[in-house]
Amino acid sequence: MHFSPKRYFYSFVVSVLVITASCTSLQAQRRVGGMNADGNVLGGSKSGSGPYGYITSHGWSVAANGGFELPLGDLRETYKGGPSFGGTLSKKINHNIISASVDYRVYDPKQSVFVDESAGFPISLYYSSFSGLNAYLGVAHEWLITNSASFYAGFNGGYMITKFDMLIETPIGVEPYSQRSNVPFLGPKLGLNFAVSNRIIIGAETRYNFSIGKGNIGAAQGPDISASLKSVAANLSLNYNF
Repeated sequence: MHFSPKRYFYSFVVSVLVITASCTSLQAQRRVGGMNADGNVLGGSKSGSGPYGYITSHGWSVAANGGFELPLGDLRETYKGGPSFGGTLSKKINHNIISASVDYRVYDPKQSVFVDESAGFPISLYYSSFSGLNAYLGVAHEWLITNSASFYAGFNGGYMITKFDMLIETPIGVEPYSQRSNVPFLGPKLGLNFAVSNRIIIGAETRYNFSIGKGNIGAAQGPDISASLKSVAANLSLNYNF
């Protein structure tokens, strides 16, 4: 069966919206009577601290996320943006968030074939999709907006593993070519969290990734090009507190 990242991303978004609507309806039924003696909204999470309602200051969370990522720099000459998805385990301590994440993205070529005639004869380059697996740690600090919403800012840092394949066609024949990169990266992030129950959080995050050092990229000018790997991404997440 053909694997379609876009189909899985759209299914994830629909699932998030359905769960959000269901939890919001249940939340509206539970939130009656105002504040209790500890300052928490009645029917809210007992794990909250002080007057924070559904946004807790301590605890563990696991999240599934999906979004859209756009390559930048030289990589953007050959590839267009595509879906990304992954998972995160995080620990919150006094609204400081420590996280560990893994995510995967796929970029498709902008066209089926690139032709380079700079050598005096045509060279046709056929690129596969460009895929990347990122494994990283993150730190952030959270600021409360309301009892059920917060804003956070922080940094991620880890390793990106990328690959693509291509065929190089010249007047004398066709040669296959594979390219792999393993490079460290850093990236700032900004996000919003919206609590729809005492356990379920919907998140929206934007982040920028840039490699430390050079990685191999599939640029239209030829296969042997090294450059910083950069991207910007927007994601939705479905978080479960425990």
